[in-house]
Amino acid sequence: MESFNFYLKDKKATRTPIRIVFSWNRQRLVYSAKESINPKYWSAKNHKAKLVNDFPEAYRLNDRLEVIRTAAKEVLNRLKKADATIGKDKLKREMDIELKRISSSSAPLNLIPFIDYVVKQRTGSINPKNNRLYSLSTMLKYKNVRDLLQEIKPDIDFDDVTGKSG
Repeated sequence: MESFNFYLKDKKATRTPIRIVFSWNRQRLVYSAKESINPKYWSAKNHKAKLVNDFPEAYRLNDRLEVIRTAAKEVLNRLKKADATIGKDKLKREMDIELKRISSSSAPLNLIPFIDYVVKQRTGSINPKNNRLYSLSTMLKYKNVRDLLQEIKPDIDFDDVTGKSG
């Protein structure tokens, strides 16, 4: 059975990111909704913002969360029809494409070109987790991993890393 529920990353923070958790075939993916909320306006029981006068943005936020939930269901159903095995990386990538966080043509399918893509996208940009620039040392670590993978298997795919096929 599949489920798609929203949870808060940190219930004790004054403002915390909202994440959707996909569960299917004994697998689980935690995916950022790219939204945040003060936990006092969150209904843990209903997995959405409370509709209260103090938080007029609740309707808009709940609408956006429903768009994400609908996209998650559509992506999972589409992948189930195409594949016997659905890996977390594949599901995350398809969600990014569905929600237009990346374009289907921009993100490479193989791991080594994808690492180059991530380095290019993140160099000089701000890390949303800490609101600081991605560090040069982080980019060098990505490049070192890419170089090692290049030596081991130049045509490595995401499924080779996760151990999934298809």
